Amino acid sequence: MINIFTASNDKYYPRLKVFTDSLLKKNRGDFSITVLYSSLSDENIKKYEQFAKKNNFECRFIKADNSRLKGYKLIHQITEETYYRFMFLDIFPDEDRAVWMDIDTVVMDSLKPFYEMDFADNYVIACPGNNEKKHLERLGLDTGGCYFNAGVILFNLKKIRNDFEKNFLFDTYEKNEDKIWFSDQDVMNIAFAGKIKRIDDRKYNYIVMSEQKIDWEKYRDIKKNVAVIHYVRHIKPWQIYFDGKIKYIYLKAMVKSYPFNALFTAIAGELYRFKPNKKTLNNSER
Repeated sequence: MINIFTASNDKYYPRLKVFTDSLLKKNRGDFSITVLYSSLSDENIKKYEQFAKKNNFECRFIKADNSRLKGYKLIHQITEETYYRFMFLDIFPDEDRAVWMDIDTVVMDSLKPFYEMDFADNYVIACPGNNEKKHLERLGLDTGGCYFNAGVILFNLKKIRNDFEKNFLFDTYEKNEDKIWFSDQDVMNIAFAGKIKRIDDRKYNYIVMSEQKIDWEKYRDIKKNVAVIHYVRHIKPWQIYFDGKIKYIYLKAMVKSYPFNALFTAIAGELYRFKPNKKTLNNSER
């Protein structure tokens, strides 16, 4: 059983649903999902639980305590929910491994080969992020190491539990707050430095963004070979402002639960693309 955990709120409930629809396509019967939240209505929780029962997977909802996050940096798409992955030792007290997945990802293949990888005595298995050397230098870390993107992370819970105190990630944040640009991502790269197993980002955390130029040949290659596609930065494929062919992979996943919204986004997005003098929206690096 693949233990997946993520975070959501009422605004992002549709994103949780689309993420799960994509997951079911190639992983049906192989996973359970834990959803961390601070503001999610009883109605949405009930709808999702019924959806889980209908599709034969386990789910649980855990209300997070935001009091520990008072004063933490919150900018652009970095919300309280971003830091919830720090709580994994509380969520999985007895499991040996679990995978965090952002809900702006689409799953396109089985996660089993990824989930069953050998940790080789590392704390996490993850994919490198953009501009690795720059971020390693900024954090004062070995530039020969790995700076990973936090969108998809396989945690070695057994080793972490043995080597760290339960609140070690909160402590790491507070000791390094002056260095932190990318919130939880920076914190985990500091805490796990030297014990990160790097894997191919083209397979399990393929990073894409609005206005990324991809021809149809590359688009077909992504559909064939990528297991997890990750839409980074704050312009997202469910928004009409997202420009690029790669949004259609997300819209296809969206069709099952929200067919009208997917169609509207596709059509309105094409109209917006040809709008003269359209505004360039601010986009953060993560």
